[in-house]
Amino acid sequence: MIISTTYFAPINHFAALSSGEAIIEAHETFQKHSPRNRAKIMTADGVKLLTVPLVGGRGVRVPITKAEVDYSTNFQREQWRTIVSAYRSSPYWDHFSERIETLFELRPKYLFELNNQITKELLKILKFNVELRFTNSFNGVVEPPIFNDKPYFQVFGDRQPFAANLSILDWIFCNGFLI
Repeated sequence: MIISTTYFAPINHFAALSSGEAIIEAHETFQKHSPRNRAKIMTADGVKLLTVPLVGGRGVRVPITKAEVDYSTNFQREQWRTIVSAYRSSPYWDHFSERIETLFELRPKYLFELNNQITKELLKILKFNVELRFTNSFNGVVEPPIFNDKPYFQVFGDRQPFAANLSILDWIFCNGFLI
């Protein structure tokens, strides 16, 4: 299965990666409005997007490996604050927050490398013993099916409807490392 690179990937991507059969497409063109630079988390106000800004703005049309992250804003600090607000009362916050906070200090030039560094660390947190594999040429992307559409504990489940397939951060903070 060929999957796209993703920012704090959704649960279904990690389910696909854990199988050892997923390959990340390394030769596509960046697509706006996609999980390549967006992650979805649950907050008190509902699902919120965390977006990585890119040099050239929203209309950037470059190979995914050449999409440059725009660090001129404080997006990482703001996103970390949002995550703290959303998950600090979650069952596994104390177990994983320090390791995950370090991911918001990474500063690689390209989005593709940022996503890969984050994904590698999250695979370690999840105790998945798999190596990331990449395509050698453009093959297209097949999104993995939604994983676990059965409700699990979510921090704001008392006031928000269950949201399937959020960022793996939701799963880690609410359920630990077992998928």
